[in-house]
Order: sequence, then structure tokens, then C-alpha cells
Amino acid sequence: MNLRANQTAAYVGPFLVFMALQSLVGLVKVDNPLLPWWQAGPEHWVYPLQTIVCLGLIGYWWKQYSFRPMGGREIGWGVVVGLLGIALWIIPGEISRRYGIDNVWSKWLGITSRSKPGYDPTVLEHAPWAYVTSVALRFVRMTIAVAFLEELFMRGFLWRYLAHPEGEFQKVPIGVWSLRGIVGSIVIFTIGHSVPDLAACLIYGILISWLAWKTRSLGACVVCHGVSNLVLGIYVMQSRQWGFW
Repeated sequence: MNLRANQTAAYVGPFLVFMALQSLVGLVKVDNPLLPWWQAGPEHWVYPLQTIVCLGLIGYWWKQYSFRPMGGREIGWGVVVGLLGIALWIIPGEISRRYGIDNVWSKWLGITSRSKPGYDPTVLEHAPWAYVTSVALRFVRMTIAVAFLEELFMRGFLWRYLAHPEGEFQKVPIGVWSLRGIVGSIVIFTIGHSVPDLAACLIYGILISWLAWKTRSLGACVVCHGVSNLVLGIYVMQSRQWGFW
């Protein structure tokens, strides 16, 4: 079998490798600031590793993806939906930050403190080169690697596979109307996030599913996801609400 020509591997592989590497954080992390940084904060080496490996895999399989040329319409809709979706994602946490609302019930709506835990690059401020590199790679991970690999899997593979599981998913058009495909991709997308993000993730999943159906463009979904993560990253760096990361 020619792995490079295998479209299922192309759409699923980067996402599965990303999730496998993500599990290393929980396996290695020990909550003890006296330990070496690679144990106390393994995300500072796991996240860059994810970025490099997964971007390499996307490049390896690039010719297998269904990206058609985008016009201003697709890009515009991607930007608009991305901005709207991330605003709805950030606002509950900002309400908690401003008004001190944080309880067991509000947490399910995302109205909870996001000051910690999370990816806190300030632990590397004693080494400026490490701090700058860490932040730069964190943005590359969010805006490029994650935007591509999640959309390739969720809207590029899972949606189309669930729409017609008896046939070859690659023959199913991007954004085809399928209740099973839409619901399934939204559910998987949502349960991959933590409790404070569930409500926002569900809404975001609905918005980006509408975008896929509206534009029939996987590229528009990647633009949407990238814009959202870029804005979130800027907000996190400004507010220091590391829990969003």
C-alpha cells in the first residue's frame, strides 16, 4: 500500500498523531515546581513537538487534500464566522474575570476563571530566547497546525464519512448536507475540549458547520479556525488568562 497516496491516512493521520502526542503531557507532568521544566511543564516541549511533527505530516500528504482555490467570498465568510465564534468563546471567561463569577454551575457555561491552569510561557521569562520561541511556536501551533489538522479531520473526513459510511468519503463533496455528518463532527469536536469550553465549543461547531455548508470550502473552515485561534492567542497574551490555552 502506498501510504502517501492513502487519503484516509492523509486526513486522519495528522489528527491521531497530534492526539497521541498530547497524551504525553498527562503522562509526564508532575505538579512539583522543584522538578526540571520538562517534567513540571512538559507542554513546553510537547506542543512544539506536535507543531513540527504534524505540520510535517500535513506537508507529506498535501497533494491528497481537497482544497480548491478560494475567492473573497469564502475568505470573508471564514473571517466573519471565525471572529464571531471566538468572541462567543471568550466572553464568558471575560465575564468571570471582570465580575468574579465562578461556581460549579457557571463553569458549564464557561463563566469561570481562566487564569490557570494552562500554557503559561512566563515560566520561561528568565530565558528571553526560550520565551520568544515558546510563544512563537504556540501561535504557529494554534493558527496553522491545529487549524489545518482539526478541519482536515472534522470537516474533511469525519463529516463526509458519516454522511456516506458505505462509500468512499473522498467522493463526497465538502459541506454536503448530512444531519449525521454535521452532528457527529460537532459532537467529536466538542468532547475533545474541557468542561469550561463545552458550551462555546458546541456553538462554535454549529457555526463552522454552517460555514462548511454555506461555502462548500474546506479552506474557508481552515481560515475560520486560524482567525479564531489567532484572536484567542492575542487575547490570552494580553489578559494572561492561560486557562484558555
